[in-house]
Amino acid sequence: MDTSLRQRRQQVLVGLAVRLLLFVGFYTLFVLTAITAHRRVAAAQCFRLEPALCRVLAKPAWMPASEIEAIRRATGLLDRSLPLYEPGLTERLGEAHAASPWVKRVREVGLFHPNRAVVALELRKPLAGVLMNGRDIVLVDEEGVRLPGLHRRPPKDLGYPLRRIDGVGGAPPAAGVVWSAAVKEGAAVAGELLILPPDLAGALPIVSIDVSAVGRGGPVLLTTTSGAVIEWGRSRSHEFGALGPTLAEKVRKLERTLVVHPSLAGVHRVKLQFPDLVVEQTVRPGGI
Repeated sequence: MDTSLRQRRQQVLVGLAVRLLLFVGFYTLFVLTAITAHRRVAAAQCFRLEPALCRVLAKPAWMPASEIEAIRRATGLLDRSLPLYEPGLTERLGEAHAASPWVKRVREVGLFHPNRAVVALELRKPLAGVLMNGRDIVLVDEEGVRLPGLHRRPPKDLGYPLRRIDGVGGAPPAAGVVWSAAVKEGAAVAGELLILPPDLAGALPIVSIDVSAVGRGGPVLLTTTSGAVIEWGRSRSHEFGALGPTLAEKVRKLERTLVVHPSLAGVHRVKLQFPDLVVEQTVRPGGI
């Protein structure tokens, strides 16, 4: 009886061992087949991203094609063909494009069978220009981030006037870096000017945004073609901006001023940063 029981146990154990060996064998074969197939797919030319096939599918009208090409070249990833199924390729493509000073955000990276990748970027758009050496324009976006390059003339097809920021001291920072608190504040005011009512914006021939007093706690100054100065005060994004008049209140003050002084003719200074509107008229020799 004991001998028969031991034999049955041995048979069961042998059967389990055989099943285990078969499972391990099939699993190993499956893994090896998968690895071999992956290597063959990765090595196949039809499953690779080729630099010669890179195309810009869409771009803003204001962005020169050369700048888009510079973004692509700066990634350094597409100087050679890349296997579409290379581990971590999506992350690498995203991080490489995000490193460009022109790129504000990588919205999406998609890989598509058999050999296509699409990278969607949100670009930093020029909002203002800082005049350097009396001739070169250095562009900044709405956050005061310095954009690449030196320009002799503003970009075309922006769809809005590029504001000039004056009163900036020192050399510009590296591209992709916030210039200074003063330039950041000037860019924020440039952004507020973009959302003025069209009739009001057309009646205000603004030449420049002066930020020379910002570092000392002073207001941002707007200079017009007539020579009038508008003390804009602080932008709403400034840490103390909420303490001053709102943008809507500044708009109402300017509209009241323009009713009496069209195009600010005869006006020396308009102060918007106080609760009450202050208008200083130009005093001419022999006049009042």
